[in-house]
Amino acid sequence: EIDASTTVLVKNVAPSNLVIQPIAAIDENGTAVLNLSFDDPGTEDTHDVTISWGDGVVETLAVVPGDRTFTTSHQYQQDGDFTINVTVADDDTGTDDDSVTVRVVNQAPDLAPLDDQSSDEGSTVDLTGTFTDVGVLDTHTATINWGDGTTTEAAALLQGDGLGEISGSHIYADDGVYTVTVSVSDDDTTS
Repeated sequence: EIDASTTVLVKNVAPSNLVIQPIAAIDENGTAVLNLSFDDPGTEDTHDVTISWGDGVVETLAVVPGDRTFTTSHQYQQDGDFTINVTVADDDTGTDDDSVTVRVVNQAPDLAPLDDQSSDEGSTVDLTGTFTDVGVLDTHTATINWGDGTTTEAAALLQGDGLGEISGSHIYADDGVYTVTVSVSDDDTTS
């Protein structure tokens, strides 16, 4: 009786056919949902997905062992078109990659109603108001048309929570009823 042996070299096959589902446009400060699928004949391979979201955030997440689909999400605080680059890697360093673009749409600031005021002619009228903007990274400018032919820039400051405040002051030289108009614009020129 003769025994014989041989060696079998089994080569890794990299993940392939990575498909990222298109992502619908979202509003700024909204959440994009990323769905993808891929193939890999290595039924015991484990996989990581590395995602560069296009806004400076990069993360690596593990795929549930045996799964060939993956879903995750990301919040975009600023508007723009962002290219999302995705790489799927197996535990033997085989990779496949793909990309998709998400459009994040700017939203205009929203000014709260202002209170009516009264003052004596020649006295200073102080105007304050609040506004909100879901674009928490936006910067803002404000103008106040005082209704007497005078328009001034107002201070407009958005706090980190999406709530902002405007303020300005004016002296009316003559008595009368004046309609004051306030406009707040974000850095994307929506108001």
